[in-house]
Parts: sequence; structure tokens; C-alpha cells
Amino acid sequence: MQFIATSAFLAKWAAAPDMTVLDVRSKEEVQALRLAGAVHYLPLDCVEATPVQAMRKKPGEPLYIMCRTSNRSRMAAQILESQGVKDLVVVEGGIEACRALGTPMVQG
Repeated sequence: MQFIATSAFLAKWAAAPDMTVLDVRSKEEVQALRLAGAVHYLPLDCVEATPVQAMRKKPGEPLYIMCRTSNRSRMAAQILESQGVKDLVVVEGGIEACRALGTPMVQG
């Protein structure tokens, strides 16, 4: 598992908006506020290797994991690593840090 600062994540996302991003917050949290763009949503309690691997556009590409602050992202990465998933990158600060940096968000 690797970690990436929110500002570095946002720079990568701006350069490659088709990269694979997994948001592990609850359905209610995602419906209330989410990143604008192509992001996969899978609540932490549903995280497992098979559906997550299917999200990747290319095998071996990094999978960026985010939540509200990064606590659940770390847990999701630990779960996935224990199931053999590699190239996991936790976005430090999560959606809250993205919002604080003025990232475009979708509400409601």
C-alpha cells in the first residue's frame, strides 16, 4: 500500500481523468457529496478483490482509494492487500481534503 497527498492525487487526476478511483464511503455520503468525474463507489463493508479488480481499466495500474478523511481507505487497502490485490494508493485526507482544495464536487 502506498499513500499520496491530496494535491498530488488531484494533479494526477487532472492529467489522467480515466485513472481508477474507488470511493469506499457509504451510499448516503456519496449521494450527499462526491467528486465530479468517473469514480467507482463501493462501501467499505462490500470491499473485496473480485469486483475491485474488475474496475481497473488495465491490469497493474494503480488503484486510488478514498473516503471522507482516509481512515476507511486504509482499511479497504488492508482488506484488498490481504486478498492479493496490488498497486493500491490511499488518497490522504480523502474527500474532505479535496473539497478544501476547491476540487469540483457534485452535491445531492
